[in-house]
Amino acid sequence: MKKIFRILLIILFLLMFLGTLVFLYIKSRPKPAPVKLVSPVVMNIVKKTVVTGSIVARREVEIKAQLSGIVDEIMVEAGDSVKKDQVLARIFLIPNLVRVNEAEARVKKAHIALEDTNKTFERVKRRYEASIKGGSLLTQKQSPNLIKLHLAEKDLNQANLNLQDAQNTFDREKELMDKKIIPESSFQDTLLQLSKAQEEYDKAEKYYKMVRTETVDTTEEEYQKAEIERKQAIEELAAAQRNLQLIQKGVTPSTKDKSNTLIRATIDGTVLEVPVKEGSLVVETSTQSSGTTVAVVADMTDMIFEGNIDETDVGKLRLDMPLILTIGAIENRFFKARIEHIAPKGKEISGTIQFGLRAKVVLEADYFIRSGYSATADIVLEKRENVLAINEGNLIFKKDAVFVEVQTGSQQLEMREIETGLSDGINIEVLSGLALEERIKVQGTL
Repeated sequence: MKKIFRILLIILFLLMFLGTLVFLYIKSRPKPAPVKLVSPVVMNIVKKTVVTGSIVARREVEIKAQLSGIVDEIMVEAGDSVKKDQVLARIFLIPNLVRVNEAEARVKKAHIALEDTNKTFERVKRRYEASIKGGSLLTQKQSPNLIKLHLAEKDLNQANLNLQDAQNTFDREKELMDKKIIPESSFQDTLLQLSKAQEEYDKAEKYYKMVRTETVDTTEEEYQKAEIERKQAIEELAAAQRNLQLIQKGVTPSTKDKSNTLIRATIDGTVLEVPVKEGSLVVETSTQSSGTTVAVVADMTDMIFEGNIDETDVGKLRLDMPLILTIGAIENRFFKARIEHIAPKGKEISGTIQFGLRAKVVLEADYFIRSGYSATADIVLEKRENVLAINEGNLIFKKDAVFVEVQTGSQQLEMREIETGLSDGINIEVLSGLALEERIKVQGTL
């Protein structure tokens, strides 16, 4: 009896175990989802792309130091509005000893040159005043030209004496010939001598005038040349002294308002950044160095959006195309912009080819847009208005055809091919094959 009782207990336990397994199996089986039907809707389909980038000022200028030195004073801070040529900072110059020595040597050399030209000028000036202005040109023999002129004068005086003697002889013998005291043949010889004397005098006078003209021109030319050289020496000395002052102090009395020690704004705008502090060392701009940036100034009235767009969408863009900007720092506000530049050459970014995009931002008086704001631009590539559309997830693709399951009866569905158009990634335009009043199956339901 006990044996039968144990067998019954074992059988009962096995039946309970098998029942539990069957129950768990039934519970674990998924329940079939009910069939869900939807109708097409009339809506607007907009295909757009999103471009991320930032908003910056079109004109942003780094103001750099023109001389090496220490920042002595800063007159502005970030956020200040400035005008062109307004002083932003002042630099205390630290002169370069090598350049100072070179400048001092140039000044000394200019002093020596000026002293030498002054001596030459005074010597030429005395000769010029004595010979030209003083009327003593004929008595001066300090130069070859004056000696030549003096000899020409002597020849002229001698020719004049010879002419006078010939004239006296001619007058005397003419009187004698008129009285028939001497024969006419003798008078003809006297006339010939007078003619020769006149000719010699004319020749000597012409030569004298030519030599005198040359002598006067040469003397005046020497004086003018000496005067020009003296003025050049004076100017060279002044330039050397100004250069020394610039190297030592960075300013001269005549250029006090244009000193390189004064850092000035080059455009009207707003100071974005002042990366140096008073007491900081700055390095001048040169061919070997870009120099230290003292301030960054930008025109905040002309802002642009800069971003990059994928190569698959760049061909759909055009200049002056509108876009809508969403700025992360300004909530619940959209800004308009228009494309004004699309890069002709792409560059690889994170493994894809991207093209640079620039758009002019339409500013609004109620909002101040800061340079460097990150922004997202929505660009409408295509748009269809009031078209028949369905959810793109309800499509069935077979080879090159597109199908949907259309309800034909209370419990009946048929596979129907349709023609689709523009898609926004969620909804897709239906061009043909489906009517507004028809209902289609939502995929994923029985």
